Amino acid sequence: MTARPSLSFSLLLAIPLVGAACGSGGNSASPDSGASTDDASTPGAPDASTDGAPVACGALGATCSTAAGCCSAYCKTGVCTCNSDGYACTTNADCCASDCNEGKCGAAQDGAPSSTPSGVLETGFGTHGCTTLAYAGNVKNNSRPFSAALDASGNFFVVGGTETDGIGDTSASMSGWFTMLSPTGAAATNLALSPSFGTIYDLALSPAGAPTLFGDGSVMRTSAAGAADPTFGFDDGDAGVASGIESAFYQSTGALVLRGGPGILRVTSSGALDTGFGDGGSIAFATAALPLSADTLAIDATDRLYVAGVASVGGTDHWMLARFSPSGALDTTFGVQGIADAGPAPYFSGYLSHFLLRGSHTGSDFYIVATYEDPNLNYTPLWIVHAGPSGVDAAYGGGGHAVVQGPAMAGPYPDAYPSVIVVDAAVQDDGKLVLVGTDSMGEYWYLTRITTTGIVDAAYGTSGWVDTSANSPQAGTGTTVYAPVSITLASDGGAIVVEARGYDLNLYSEESAIVCKYTP
Repeated sequence: MTARPSLSFSLLLAIPLVGAACGSGGNSASPDSGASTDDASTPGAPDASTDGAPVACGALGATCSTAAGCCSAYCKTGVCTCNSDGYACTTNADCCASDCNEGKCGAAQDGAPSSTPSGVLETGFGTHGCTTLAYAGNVKNNSRPFSAALDASGNFFVVGGTETDGIGDTSASMSGWFTMLSPTGAAATNLALSPSFGTIYDLALSPAGAPTLFGDGSVMRTSAAGAADPTFGFDDGDAGVASGIESAFYQSTGALVLRGGPGILRVTSSGALDTGFGDGGSIAFATAALPLSADTLAIDATDRLYVAGVASVGGTDHWMLARFSPSGALDTTFGVQGIADAGPAPYFSGYLSHFLLRGSHTGSDFYIVATYEDPNLNYTPLWIVHAGPSGVDAAYGGGGHAVVQGPAMAGPYPDAYPSVIVVDAAVQDDGKLVLVGTDSMGEYWYLTRITTTGIVDAAYGTSGWVDTSANSPQAGTGTTVYAPVSITLASDGGAIVVEARGYDLNLYSEESAIVCKYTP
């Protein structure tokens, strides 16, 4: 789930950083490995980039003319036929010089399966790891994705909106779009919404996998084909939440919990206000009983709810995290009577710009992630707080919080004090935090992973960072801007990133979005 952004926002051109997309540093095949004389190139793995990172190449089954055109080591009868060590396989026949061990080519050592580098494009997804979503209609329409979700079968849903009457026209009508990719990233299916729907800012999937769409003043549950579900009719009991929904989660019972307006509320599986939740169906914040603001919402595997926000303590703003039972009662086993104080908010003489709460789907690891912005539009480093089963982790990052700076980046506007603006985040089952965002100048769009101790995971990407713009199939063409808007973790732990693709610095005149999957 992502917080609702403005339909158009200012970005600067993304400059490639690490460059690597997909490929192999595999071994040459033995004479009996099935190498073909049809390959005009010297038998062996494709060329690698000078920094050791893999290069762009075709996955198994892709057309080719030489081995250099394949992630695999051999091109036979115009098709990439086998993969080198570290890349995806189904049977031993998929691998050139080794066996297929737990879905990856390579000999297992000491009983451990072979591994793929972390943070590289997953070659079995889409084309070279990415799929392009083309919007219907005029390419000059101001159209972009806003959110995404993954169902239990691995189907990937993306939602967004298109300005149909004119770029920048505040009176223009808006049309929502809703598309689905297969688990392998195959060509997207554009779903026709019936009835039509305005811009879709977010979606949630019911336990049965039914998509529920959220827009300006509208909530609609649909079938997987996009038709409205006649058994669902949203009614918030005049709480005014529909016009300001920022996030929503289904509980395992089918009840839907939403955050918006002054707090959170729950509706039943049919959409009616659930008066058995909280106080008559809702929970109000910024009160004497609950002094924190309800800035962001998350849910754990047992349906408990987490709300993060800011509250004044002795005249100083503190970050706060509250935990509630599935029925909306404060969980007094968490923090102090259900509320954990994460300490003074790190304003850095600025104001809160990006504030997220993300949790593990299977465990009890939750993270508050934020970036601050000063009056001169300078952004701070990333500030992260970790919470465990009983409250805030005082040891995280060495003092209860972690401060993450971006990598030192060259370019037209180099940062002497690199900052990291978080756009979205997700928590792996092992408790590591995966983030997408940008630097303070909007030059670089990144993917990074933070360890459970609060440091950048150097084993991920290149020294812990991946430039998602450089990894897009059409990167470097004209003034194209690739801006990540969401991250979702697949069942295998791979990060699926949705990027908006635009042709000027405000992401106007967009014609598509890119969906890419990175290895865990």
